[in-house]
Amino acid sequence: PALSALGRPGADIESTDYFKVPFEDALELVRSRRTFLSEGVAYVAREDMFSITVGGFRSRLSSLLTATSKALPELEEDDRLMPLLKALGKQNIGGDFGKRSDSDAKVCVADLPKLASESFPLCMRDLYEDLTSAHHLKHTGRIQ
Repeated sequence: PALSALGRPGADIESTDYFKVPFEDALELVRSRRTFLSEGVAYVAREDMFSITVGGFRSRLSSLLTATSKALPELEEDDRLMPLLKALGKQNIGGDFGKRSDSDAKVCVADLPKLASESFPLCMRDLYEDLTSAHHLKHTGRIQ
């Protein structure tokens, strides 16, 4: 009965998974009345665990960045690590999609069948095949 008043109209309480979380970690959900509180524990639905996970990640990231900034003067003295740290921002981790040559930038209508089979994601490839075969897209295909 207490869970049914959580502001989830139409939600099936029996089939929803709930997680026990310390009250302090679920303050945002408590503020918006999206969780059930009992004896210092918040019972959080699976759909709402994202905000708690993000909050935990942010707090850990903040504390680790603070610790790293405090340790940076000591790292600058180490001749082995400093070249690696300076090179981190300059390393290439993937292709550069911002720079294209002129031959890659132009796509002709004649190239579409080949590009559709090679490069389109499956849903877009199916839409393209339906469009070329029937010259018509259903409503659900147009809203994708």
